[in-house]
Amino acid sequence: MKRLLHLTGVLYVLLALFATPLSAQTNTRLLIPPFQGAKPQGLRQLTVELLGADGFETVNVNKPPRLRTKDADSKFASAAAEHEALAIVLASTSLNKKRWRTVFSVREGKTGKAVGEMELSSTWYPGLQKAYREDLVSQLRALLDKATPAGGATADEADAKEDVKKAAREEEPEESEPPADAETDEPAAEAEPEATVDEASSPQGAASSTGTAALIFNIGPGGVLRNWNINDPLNDANDGPLLSAHSAPTVGLRVGLQVFPAAFFTQDSIRHIGLEFQLIRSFIGDTNVANVTSDPDDESRRTTIQSYFAGLHIRIPAGRLQFAIVGGLGADALEIEGSKTQVAVPDIDAQFVRGGLNGRFAFLPTTSAQIGVGYRHVLSLGDEPTQVQAPLWFPNARGTGLDVRLELLHQFSSWFGLSLGGGLTHYALDFGVLPERIEEAEDAGQPPPPIAGGATDVYTAFDLNAVFFLGD
Repeated sequence: MKRLLHLTGVLYVLLALFATPLSAQTNTRLLIPPFQGAKPQGLRQLTVELLGADGFETVNVNKPPRLRTKDADSKFASAAAEHEALAIVLASTSLNKKRWRTVFSVREGKTGKAVGEMELSSTWYPGLQKAYREDLVSQLRALLDKATPAGGATADEADAKEDVKKAAREEEPEESEPPADAETDEPAAEAEPEATVDEASSPQGAASSTGTAALIFNIGPGGVLRNWNINDPLNDANDGPLLSAHSAPTVGLRVGLQVFPAAFFTQDSIRHIGLEFQLIRSFIGDTNVANVTSDPDDESRRTTIQSYFAGLHIRIPAGRLQFAIVGGLGADALEIEGSKTQVAVPDIDAQFVRGGLNGRFAFLPTTSAQIGVGYRHVLSLGDEPTQVQAPLWFPNARGTGLDVRLELLHQFSSWFGLSLGGGLTHYALDFGVLPERIEEAEDAGQPPPPIAGGATDVYTAFDLNAVFFLGD
């Protein structure tokens, strides 16, 4: 009796083992080529993580083979044999006007034949990621069981069953066919074409972080050199303490932020509309005033430069090229400390409206270059007592500005990169001096006011930034 019970227990264990799918018995070795279509990088990694947590083993190679669903069965079988994979999982993600959709296809490792497809979809990208976490493993497991020797029907049997189902569908009357999906409302003929290369390793994919990210934040050290030059004589060239030409090198910090609140939605009309903020602040800088003062203790003045901009940023993705239209308000402020009577140099607070155009080109898989140009219409140059438009300086001054910036960005991952940039901002100022001011000063017994036609105010900047991406 005791031996009989022991034998029964052994048989029970064996039956349980043979009745359990292969995916639950052992680690099924899977080959997952690079995903095709939109946003392949993060979704493939998520797939690998979810399958790994469920006991599946994924082939880990630096450059997995590029396979497409239309490739021959022999090509799949060869790739599977090379990497000792029991099954191959293909995926293609598409984005139409209403939905994100990923179609998974599973192939037998031994023969390369397809055993079936499954689909996950959502109206926005985080919803698609949620669908992955909730349904991907459970739906893929059924297909993987078919693709492995110990699981369910073979590929030939699965094909035979599919043929029977297809014949039954063809015999049904035409009016019995279900209506088109009201939510997607798109026929199969309009499906997204398959990508022929992996976006993660293509120049177009390298620019995806800047082109689709919901948030881009950069911060890093930088420097600004300011050059000021009054362009014609003042008071018969007897300038006195006026510092008519000077430069001020400064070192500080540059911070930038771009936010696209609707980046995860599918409507292109709103998902690329965002806000941009830029701030530059100097912490170390001096202006040399030795040429207009005889005081040995007053040969340099502490100088502070601060610049900010806030406005609308509209992205226009175009393959390797990504354009952007930018418009908003900003200010460039410069302050030189000390008495203005001993060293006469006006401060600046140029408030402006700016419109610009940016263009970024991805010329390497993880490296891109950007050029941006902008026009600035100056609203005010500052009318405080020490600033350009003060009554004792040039109250009728006005000006315009142009700027250009070059930037090189290298991405080390989908969320982090480094950028090296440089820029030039050029203001042309017209002081608008009226001859009547000289007569008014003489009649009032006051010193003659400064007389000049205008000036140029030029800022040359350079910076090195850490760049962080969110939501790619």
